[in-house]
Parts: sequence; structure tokens; C-alpha cells
Amino acid sequence: MPEALSVSQTGHAQTADYEGKPIKWWPFIYEEQTVAIFGVYLEAGPITAEAMMLLQGLAEVIIYQHFLLDRVRAPRSCAEFLSRL
Repeated sequence: MPEALSVSQTGHAQTADYEGKPIKWWPFIYEEQTVAIFGVYLEAGPITAEAMMLLQGLAEVIIYQHFLLDRVRAPRSCAEFLSRL
């Protein structure tokens, strides 16, 4: 999937064929960095700007959740929480 790699390096969406089907590769961008990429098959029709904004928002929620879980699981956070009990 060289197109997917190119998207991760440039941060710009690209259209290509994957397993004989048209697919558009999109970057997940967080704080001006590409943190992941995803592909959307184009067989069902065009992808709207609203759909892409929803997917980008979902990616941000997942990233925030990961950061929050890391902070909650940190030993210092656990110790502070337990000391307040």
C-alpha cells in the first residue's frame, strides 16, 4: 500500500486501487501531525465533507481517551487518588 504510506508522510489524502476497488486514503491529524491513516472504499459513492469531519472528530476522541487513560493509570495519579480516600 504505497499510497497509504505516502498519505502518512505528506498528510494529504490520495485515491488509489486496493484489491481492485477504488479507495481513498485519509490521514488522522492531531496537533498538526499525522498519527494514523484510514481508507474509505469509494464504491458506495462520494465521501462528503461532513462524513470526513465526523471521522476526524472520532479520531480525536480516541486520541484524547488514550491520553486520559495513560494519565489515570500513571502511578502518581493512582497514589494521589488513593491518598484522598
